Amino acid sequence: MQTKHSHGHPSVSNHFSSVAKSGRAEFRAEAPGERVPGRSDRPVARMHALPAARVALVGLWLALALVGGAAAQPPPGLRPDVLGLLAGLRPAKAVVRAVKADAPDLFVELEERVRGWGYPFEAHTVRTEDGYLLTAHRIPRGRGGGGGGGGGETNAVGDGVAGTGARPPVILQHGMMACSEYFVLGGPDMAPALRLADAGYDVWMTNVRGNQFSKRHETLGRRDRRFWMFSWHEMGVYDIPAFIDYILNATQQAKLFHVGHSMGNSVFYVAMSMRPEYNAKIRLHVSLSPSIFFDGMKTGPFAVAVAYKNYLESVFNALPTYELLSKSDSMIVMVHLLCSEKAYFNKICAVAFSWLVGNLDLNNTTHLCLLFSRTGSSTSALVLLHFAQTIETGEFRQMDHGEKENLRRYGSPRPPAYPLANVTAPVLIFASAGDAIVTLEGVDRLVKILPNVVETKVIREKFFNHIDFVYHQRLNELVTEPALEVMARF
Repeated sequence: MQTKHSHGHPSVSNHFSSVAKSGRAEFRAEAPGERVPGRSDRPVARMHALPAARVALVGLWLALALVGGAAAQPPPGLRPDVLGLLAGLRPAKAVVRAVKADAPDLFVELEERVRGWGYPFEAHTVRTEDGYLLTAHRIPRGRGGGGGGGGGETNAVGDGVAGTGARPPVILQHGMMACSEYFVLGGPDMAPALRLADAGYDVWMTNVRGNQFSKRHETLGRRDRRFWMFSWHEMGVYDIPAFIDYILNATQQAKLFHVGHSMGNSVFYVAMSMRPEYNAKIRLHVSLSPSIFFDGMKTGPFAVAVAYKNYLESVFNALPTYELLSKSDSMIVMVHLLCSEKAYFNKICAVAFSWLVGNLDLNNTTHLCLLFSRTGSSTSALVLLHFAQTIETGEFRQMDHGEKENLRRYGSPRPPAYPLANVTAPVLIFASAGDAIVTLEGVDRLVKILPNVVETKVIREKFFNHIDFVYHQRLNELVTEPALEVMARF
């Protein structure tokens, strides 16, 4: 039975097959004549022309093959014998041991890392309305600071938490195929989570359904295909409200701050537009590189997803559970062997990373291996597909399931647009001219629609890309300190 906020997916295979049968027109949310000229066509057309796109596609296939999936057909031009060898490749235990000895920092887990720097740490389980059991990581205070917070024990579902001091709570919400870990990797001098804790905030790093910390459900196992029947729509409708309610109850506060990076903004705006009563619970939302509109996108991974959409759908259909990027020691080893400072392919890794997220200083790439190893996390294939639809149509809409299924779900042949006018919570936006995914053009469009943008800050640094909003040598100066100044007014 459908509820007011429920838009579940009956089956991924049914969705993909309906797309394949209905053709290109049904996959798109708008007919070609209805689209704004040039909004998405230019970057997608460039994908077909760029050799880098072909390399990225092969890389995507290899990533899926290495971490638990296998494509039905390889990208054209890749020899089947080579493909088979790579698909079955797993590092030997001796190799894993050698890499752990050579680069132990890549294997340090989140809690150990945070506690090692002298911060308290807690893990909390949060239940959603549709049965997912999510994890929120809490840093209740800074090093040696006062305020609330307990001793770091993992609570049972629904339990209270130790310590409910007056420190204002703030949520840090990660982006696509990421997790809470990338908010701490920079250490006490750089990491947003640690800087906020030292500044007097009660920090909660939340993990949406499907990532490495949130792979549980009340009735579904992670190997059940039904577990993975979600896009970022469900994250917004269910996960974000669940986190907000849990944290406000735990801290005995009436409102909280919310910081989103990339998709962390997509899910926030879905939550506030579809469940507008939650706007009253937000003191301020800090929007770091909001992935809402992709106007003028300078290539990037999502444009590849659009250009090779049909191939990606066949890849997704071949996956046993529709899980993408399952994290493991094998993945960390592969990243180290390919992307470490001593690796033969280090510069290729850096160039590929720059192409994916924007300008990267190729003379300062020491952090790439750590970022790739620790922050990459699993999600559903539908998350990527939903973004591909958003880019292709140029609109921020619910997921397109084909005309027949759309009529059943939404009562219209096209999916409805999210009512962004409902987002009445105050919003502070950060954008960068060097971001290849979320451009200033796309941010400007968002600013004109949202009713309560208090300020927009544009970073003009040459080397400041999409991921630099969470890890950059000048992050404090360019993002964290300016954000804290505005937060102090709310």
